[in-house]
Amino acid sequence: MHLSKDSPSAHNTATKEVLRGVLIHRQQYARDDDQEIVQIYKVEVRTFQVLELTANFSESENLMLEGHNGLITTSTIQPFTSETVAILRLLRNWKLKSKFRFVLHSPPIEQQQTFLAKHFAGLKKEMSAALERIGAFHTDILPASTLEMHLKKHEIRFIDPQFLPVDSSLYGRKKSPYDTLVQWRRPENFMPLVSGQEVILYGSEIEVAKNKEGALGDGWFVSAIASLAEVPLSLIHISEPTRPLYISYAVFCLKKKKKKK
Repeated sequence: MHLSKDSPSAHNTATKEVLRGVLIHRQQYARDDDQEIVQIYKVEVRTFQVLELTANFSESENLMLEGHNGLITTSTIQPFTSETVAILRLLRNWKLKSKFRFVLHSPPIEQQQTFLAKHFAGLKKEMSAALERIGAFHTDILPASTLEMHLKKHEIRFIDPQFLPVDSSLYGRKKSPYDTLVQWRRPENFMPLVSGQEVILYGSEIEVAKNKEGALGDGWFVSAIASLAEVPLSLIHISEPTRPLYISYAVFCLKKKKKKK
């Protein structure tokens, strides 16, 4: 974030996304017959994270940081809020050099639980309704068209009875090793979709670079899928294996043979 000395003193604004979901808004206007320029820096956090910010203007000349004796200020911005972090008064022959340091971390678990309480309650209600209607079905062998018809008839959304949206599906009886609560979301809850638009996982082609591990520590699985992306396959068949018993599913990939000329 840099403003040159020759910039106009008329009122203007600028916005820059410095981190994903973290924006700096800068306002500038002149006062006292253009003898002084004021810059206001506001930081906005659009993610469920706490931002620790340090704004350093100590290498600048002929300016004042309102409310501070020096030219360094620190702030803590809570999730989904914005806060004014610095007001600068640029005097005659000013020279501005700014440095910003950003540190993001998760809010306390208690704050996460409070913030997500409504989401968890809705998910629990949705899960109960789905299990009441489809819990008795063998969803792994039921034709997709039959299952879809059943869901539409009862106006419910699919939830896999064998992989429920609960922490035990990921960690078993162990506690989560992360400092953030797991949020189970459907694609439309975190993807900007136009009305009627379908979710496309890979698009026209599956490429190795499009596979990313994420936070679950499933690199062993992602790497296997990535290796498949390098081989043209005519069929990917998923079925229940006869052994060993602790494996839920097996994937058989059949490569189409080239015809002899």
